[in-house]
Amino acid sequence: MLVAFFPVSCVPQDADQQNQSQNQSGDQSGQGDQPGPGEGPGDGPSVGPGPGDNPGSGDEPGPGDGPGGETDEDAPVALENATPKEIGKFLVSDRKIYSSTAFDKTSGLKICGVVAYVGNDTGEENYRHGLVIAMKNFNGNGYPWNNSSSSYDNPNHYNILSEALDAKESGYSLSRLNSRNGDSYKWAAFYHSYWNNTGSDDRVTTTAPSNTSGWFMPSIFQWNQIVNGLTGTTARLTTMENANLSMLEANKTLEALGAQPLQNGAYWSSTEHSVENAWLYWANSGKARDSKKSWSYYIRSVLAF
Repeated sequence: MLVAFFPVSCVPQDADQQNQSQNQSGDQSGQGDQPGPGEGPGDGPSVGPGPGDNPGSGDEPGPGDGPGGETDEDAPVALENATPKEIGKFLVSDRKIYSSTAFDKTSGLKICGVVAYVGNDTGEENYRHGLVIAMKNFNGNGYPWNNSSSSYDNPNHYNILSEALDAKESGYSLSRLNSRNGDSYKWAAFYHSYWNNTGSDDRVTTTAPSNTSGWFMPSIFQWNQIVNGLTGTTARLTTMENANLSMLEANKTLEALGAQPLQNGAYWSSTEHSVENAWLYWANSGKARDSKKSWSYYIRSVLAF
């Protein structure tokens, strides 16, 4: 039986003064008519049974056996020891990465998200091992990037996508900047990305494990890293080919773990385009586009480790 060694969890907790009003969106467009986000929260984590015993000859354990009968391939991995083979596995509340077959759902540990990228190019100076995507969109609804923008909101802005990608912005820093003062109306997307709601009540949150960044809205560069990690590609969002196939491949990974698939619509990034617009990852086209900050699109929180 697995035992949690750290006093951390992804158990739902109350967040202070969440704004329960939600901005619903209909058909919207960035550069031409595009659908806005719709409802569609997925089911909660669904994991398979733990692996069975794999004895060797006689009474001695087999060469691949670990605690509980798991093979070396299935043994949990500490965050700092993650390699690309951990992509598509669970980040769990004990700060370890588990395959779906190795995770014991009776252990009392909680699933936090899916490892989507492993490598030191995370966009986060203090977290250089990888990126994790939340199990669900924030409450299945869309929110605006900024409800009352009349000036540049970030230290930097990029109206050319290649420059935005090359900047490798920290979504964590931008999310902290733009969720200042806890303003859940003006900075709705940033505010809710921070709390990473996974239930029907805006006050319910999924806590990130210690020694991770905490939840945030990814920059457009980080979206690129996540898409590449989940699909095993190296394309940039400027030149993504067979984009629908890429989204389908990413969703196979997510759905296999009981995570909500990426919806056929757009997801906000934390990267600013101009006074009025910010950059989106458009899942159904596999490319990035800009759109008005006041319009509502999906939110998917991520964290870095």
